[in-house]
Amino acid sequence: MLKKDFVMENGAFFLERSGTNIFSRHIFPDFGDFAPFFLYFGEGKFVDEQVSIFKGILKNGVLVSEFPSFGIKNLAKSYEYTDLLFGLIDYYAFKKDKESFDLLLNTADSAAGIFNFGGGTSSFYHTGLRARVPVFDTRDATFMEIFADLHKLVPDKKYLDFALNIYERLIKTDLYKKHGLFPTWDANFFVKTVLDPKGNKFNAAQIHKNNSNALFALLSLYKETKSESVLKTIFTVINNLKNKATAGGGGVLEIYRPGRPSEQTSLSSSFSVLDFLCDFYHFQKRKEDLDYAENIAKYWMARQGKTGLFPEFGGGKISFFDAETDMCVALYKLGELTGNQSYRAAADKCLNGIIEFHGKNDYVLGVDVGSGAVVNNAQRTKFIALFLKLLILKIETAGGEPIYGNGKLLDLLKDR
Repeated sequence: MLKKDFVMENGAFFLERSGTNIFSRHIFPDFGDFAPFFLYFGEGKFVDEQVSIFKGILKNGVLVSEFPSFGIKNLAKSYEYTDLLFGLIDYYAFKKDKESFDLLLNTADSAAGIFNFGGGTSSFYHTGLRARVPVFDTRDATFMEIFADLHKLVPDKKYLDFALNIYERLIKTDLYKKHGLFPTWDANFFVKTVLDPKGNKFNAAQIHKNNSNALFALLSLYKETKSESVLKTIFTVINNLKNKATAGGGGVLEIYRPGRPSEQTSLSSSFSVLDFLCDFYHFQKRKEDLDYAENIAKYWMARQGKTGLFPEFGGGKISFFDAETDMCVALYKLGELTGNQSYRAAADKCLNGIIEFHGKNDYVLGVDVGSGAVVNNAQRTKFIALFLKLLILKIETAGGEPIYGNGKLLDLLKDR
């Protein structure tokens, strides 16, 4: 289906389609969202072809975004390199040849240079002017995990230095110092005033990606460095998520805004925090983390629709295909850690709902969680590919084998 119906004339995957309308932007920034699963199912030749196309679209070795930010075109964006690099790490692990190794390191080193990961960190680079935009997108926390992974492959101290520099940048943000959570964006006072006078982004914490990815990355960094400061930061963020960004006993907010009414609870924020808490509990064995994870799970299980699907937001009625996949993964992990079969049953019910109501409708983005009626008929290529990881989980655990302890499976289950 994907190889036949979701590719452009040059063979690259396009971003999305809705009916016959195709959103013809490539998805190489999401390379890690499809390549590892295709490799798992023996599609190495197809992935090789995608890599060849990717090399051909680079401009002077740089991936230029197809989407403007702040009204500015011709930008390279740090976040568009994260899933790309995760995919290239997996690609090298599969190929084990010099060409894939060089592609990985050249891409990583190029990103480190243009985004100044050895210095002040700028998340946007204007390729025409060859100038950095002095704004820090805290999703760059993900690079701590990428550089920790690279440090395992290549014992070059610079990768660990890059990761630690990003860490220092994160903990020096005003929002973290005051509230123990990472802001969605950060910059100096002048840039904040010009770009965000109302403080909607610079004084707010997006939980999904910005804070959840940071937690996974901090754990990877801690495992590589054994830094007590990094471990303490993980404890701080978990504590503030629980006390400031969780509503109704277990629904994690989409956005935390200090001094403002609580935002709506979000399935994406919730599954990502739940997923991390499971991994962290497996590593650290703090009962309070498992208790928090169970509260999140129970909050959403109480809102699970007749279809087995979960609403995208706590007070809503519409599913979001990608979040259903990752919520299932998190619940399967929680069921394994607790031995409580109700979590696994909820995941099974959701998986059946995905197949019945998303899958049989060509994997549309949104359906009514009560009736299963299609509400959003758009099809996002990477979300269809990401659903494969849930099928891989079922394959790998079909004989009762555990999730934890299977390093290859855990890598494939990552949501970053």
